Amino acid sequence: MPFLLAALLALFPLAPALPPTQITVPSTLNTQVEQTSTQTAPAGMPNEPCPKAGWGTPAIPQPNASSWVVADMNTGEVLAACNPNDQYAPASVIKLLTALAVQPKLDPNQSVDVTYEDLMMDPASSRMGLVPWGKYSAETLLLGLFLNSGNDAAQTLARAAGGQGGMPGTINEMNALAAKIGATNTHVENPHGLDAPGQVTTAYDLAVIAKEVFKNDKLAQYLRTTEAWVPEQPTYHGFQIQNDNQLLYNYEGALGGKTGYTNEAQHSYVGAAQRGNRKLVVTILHGQRTPAPLWNQSMALLDWGFSLPEGTQSIGTLNQ
Repeated sequence: MPFLLAALLALFPLAPALPPTQITVPSTLNTQVEQTSTQTAPAGMPNEPCPKAGWGTPAIPQPNASSWVVADMNTGEVLAACNPNDQYAPASVIKLLTALAVQPKLDPNQSVDVTYEDLMMDPASSRMGLVPWGKYSAETLLLGLFLNSGNDAAQTLARAAGGQGGMPGTINEMNALAAKIGATNTHVENPHGLDAPGQVTTAYDLAVIAKEVFKNDKLAQYLRTTEAWVPEQPTYHGFQIQNDNQLLYNYEGALGGKTGYTNEAQHSYVGAAQRGNRKLVVTILHGQRTPAPLWNQSMALLDWGFSLPEGTQSIGTLNQ
């Protein structure tokens, strides 16, 4: 037997021992990437995991969007948020800041003449239907700014309210006002929200801006107006405009808000409602209209917020 074993080993030598197997894990699997905002988090709203809400609150319905906030406009408490300090192009929701800057400088009944320069913009963008050399009250222009998201109204109001500084003067005022009220991650380059390099805001800042807008009785009235009449002009008939914010028609206690869309911004939205003494606002940036429009998706967040008992732990505050 030993002789036979030796013969077999001579014919079939044993292979050398293999080293232990080493598996290289791809870096995408082996590394945990911590996502943090490159922007400065406001003192009242630190960056947190997404989504974030107070301890013990029900599950949060999440809209199809990159960034959003639910806040109480009376107390300033932020009830829930997702990436609240990330900057995105605003689209037409920035018109809330435009109105906040121009409304105190214009009497509602003040007549404003429209110039050709006021109407120079992307012809495919939203307009309220102003005509060159037409005369409109400041109130009509503000209604057109909100109800029809009129970019023509935005430029006309900004030029008229800017005085000798014209529209650039109002843009400077908008940036100064944003900083003053605590919307410190917002920067504007135009009054209507069409995409422009450097023009950004955050969901947190939008909630701060909305809180100030709804404190203004006149602006709050315009936001909840469902229809308005644009008076006739020489050789032009008058016509009716309607509010395109569907929250007003579909949600109990709706106070209004603002819609927005551009290629860069995607869909943006601000919607507010009141139940009893509570006033909540939802702000959404870089959203998608699936599975439903943002006004519809915001209703779930409003329902969630109103379901919370008063005094529920918040996750931050809107700058006062």
